[in-house]
Amino acid sequence: MILRGTIWVTLLMAAAGCWPERTEPATALRDVPTDQRLQRLRHGDADQRIQAARALGNAGDQRAVEPLTATLRASDPAVRIAAARALGRLQAHQAVGALVATLQNDAEPHVRAAAALGLRMIGDPLAIPGLLAALGDGHPIVAREAGDALAAVGRPAVEPLSQTARHDATRRPWAVRALRQMDDLVARRAVEELTDEHDKEHTQ
Repeated sequence: MILRGTIWVTLLMAAAGCWPERTEPATALRDVPTDQRLQRLRHGDADQRIQAARALGNAGDQRAVEPLTATLRASDPAVRIAAARALGRLQAHQAVGALVATLQNDAEPHVRAAAALGLRMIGDPLAIPGLLAALGDGHPIVAREAGDALAAVGRPAVEPLSQTARHDATRRPWAVRALRQMDDLVARRAVEELTDEHDKEHTQ
């Protein structure tokens, strides 16, 4: 597969949570009506679809949610990354199921990471089971983004993260990291309890 220079690099940065707020050229699709953006998203070449997805996400138009969700199945990984990011920016709760499916099933780790990033921006508790499973992803970039997304969900994720840390050694470091990220008293207490339990296990 031929990579597309700076656009591909930028999108991989997005999947890692490193994409700046605005990276498109100053004039890219800014004055293009939503209907034309949607047309480019559906029928443009890969670069046009990427630019359209980013513009639609920045515009906040909910009409874009369904076509962006469909774009998660595009053949080009860079297009799928752009769609996942845009759905996150749109706070598209109705796309949570599709983003979780992408997180679990996409063959490309950077696309899976972008799906987790989109879920982090949405912060919907319905994503908790899928995000917990992704803590065991063999690619650290995916596990890290999944943990960040769980931290963003907040208190509803505390008990599931605590149980995961207790019973799964592989996912434990990511689960504890997510709990530490939460500005929440219950999460802090959970970390203290997990630390005490871990210390006792290693002193017996």
